[in-house]
Amino acid sequence: KWAAKQQERTLNYQTVGINAPVQELQDAPIVYVSGNQPLQFSEEKVQKLRRFVEEGGLIVGNGDCSNKLFAESFRKLGMEMFPTYEWRALPQSHPILTGQQFLSSNWKTQPNVMGLSNGSREFMLLFGNGDPGKYWQLHMYGGHEEAHQAMANVFSYAIEREGNRYKGATHIVHNQADVQADRSMKIARLKYPANWDPEPGAWRRLAAILHNQQKLDLNVETVELGQGALDASYGLAHLTGTTSYALTAKAKDELKAYIDGGGTLLVDACGGAAEFATSIEPQIGTLFGGKTAMDPLPPEHKLFMGDTAFAADLPKLKNVEYRPFAKVALGASAKVPLLRAATIKNRAAVYFSREDLSSGMVGEPVDGIIGYTPATATLMVERLVLSLAPKPHPKPKDADGDPKPAEEKPAEQN
Repeated sequence: KWAAKQQERTLNYQTVGINAPVQELQDAPIVYVSGNQPLQFSEEKVQKLRRFVEEGGLIVGNGDCSNKLFAESFRKLGMEMFPTYEWRALPQSHPILTGQQFLSSNWKTQPNVMGLSNGSREFMLLFGNGDPGKYWQLHMYGGHEEAHQAMANVFSYAIEREGNRYKGATHIVHNQADVQADRSMKIARLKYPANWDPEPGAWRRLAAILHNQQKLDLNVETVELGQGALDASYGLAHLTGTTSYALTAKAKDELKAYIDGGGTLLVDACGGAAEFATSIEPQIGTLFGGKTAMDPLPPEHKLFMGDTAFAADLPKLKNVEYRPFAKVALGASAKVPLLRAATIKNRAAVYFSREDLSSGMVGEPVDGIIGYTPATATLMVERLVLSLAPKPHPKPKDADGDPKPAEEKPAEQN
């Protein structure tokens, strides 16, 4: 009620039981959990919450009366769901504290907000002290402004400031059971000893989109780099991350052999993580002896605007859109696609993006990401996949060149 008044728009919430299906949780971008006792969830419920987060959601916790047992169990829940990440206090430069409607620098008391992040977006947040829920419940604003403003900032962050949606609208995509794919393609998700899979929901969503719209089934498989498993059977290999990483000699040899054999590599910095992009770009560039140039693809490149014979129903990327946070960070550059490619043996064999694609493929608008909007990121990767996928089987035509109607099967006799 208070936040709606501040933002001059109607907002809504709903109470959902932990036994409800994950689809009910996905009605909102945030699941809020509070209590004064330790959380005790079954493995099934933990998996449900993990799925909610992987598909773009944010879980926010608050211990009633600053209950330490609840806070402890909430942090433990986060570590159980995402054991490769660590809780930390949000830095003062975080978009939740500096990039929303209310500036934390104006607060007399700084809320102790802990975050669990994949390096691109926050998965979970915990109000570590102060029990702001108490002041929301009692409508106590005067003297407790930060308790209200901090949560309003969290909400704005979770919907990318202006991206709130109406009930029923969703970015979630599932396979349509009545659609039968007529072709398939293998995708390699490259694994290495660092944050190789920050967005597990990204390829799940894209696979569902391609199944439903293009009748193409993606078989997305984890392939550990340097173990000799990356071969020509994979039409595309995807390498992403958020932290710096040095490829091993075996990994470099494997990537080179894969590309030499006709494979295509897509590399993106998840969330626009400069640390990953800066470390991996020169390593990719030197796979073929001297430094291989990563040239920007012009806006009229066929990947964006060219012949769509491989996907007649797929729109062209006429308007490449960036997230609001990226527009500020990139300035004038955020008007054209910044995707680059390395040409090897007269073909674009490596596509490289310093700007996020992976979080965009998840579909949820979230602030603080340097990259393309979910719609642009999804369509960009979708077009790339379709340019490499097996072509659809041509439909039979009659003597006039028109598609033949489907043959009716004779009725079965009793």
